[in-house]
Amino acid sequence: MDLSVRPDPDLILARALFRAADELSRIDVLTLPSVAINREDFARDIPTQICGVYFIRRDAGDLIYIGKAADIRRRWLYTGNSFFVREPSAQHHMLPEAIAMADARLYYWEMDRGFISIAEILLIRQLGPAWNMHDNLGPFLDPDITTESKARKGWLQMLCARWTKGRSG
Repeated sequence: MDLSVRPDPDLILARALFRAADELSRIDVLTLPSVAINREDFARDIPTQICGVYFIRRDAGDLIYIGKAADIRRRWLYTGNSFFVREPSAQHHMLPEAIAMADARLYYWEMDRGFISIAEILLIRQLGPAWNMHDNLGPFLDPDITTESKARKGWLQMLCARWTKGRSG
């Protein structure tokens, strides 16, 4: 055994994450529980305390958004401007656009809180929904990442930083 050639831990992790992203992207969103986004209080139809990743998909088949939440119902509840609401900014910023579409559904995948950040990041990277492309994520969303050096320098560092941040919150 040649001890001078050591496996690069970043490269091993990058390969594992690319494989995981490929596996995650095979999920059939249509088999997940869902609710129609047809009114401001649609989130009341989502069970309480569902932690996981959610997808917004149009009836025409377009996957337009992927997000995560420790409580999906609370993330999407319309809070309005009531004097009694403690967190008026808790309303999801995409709610008005989703309602305006008239054919959008929110699908949700319940999972352990420890996995939601990494799952969201990998799914966005693989599926590339339009509403997630506004973030300045650099090479993370670059579909032309083919070399391992690009993955190590850009996508992997960003992924690990975001995953660590998500797990600490």
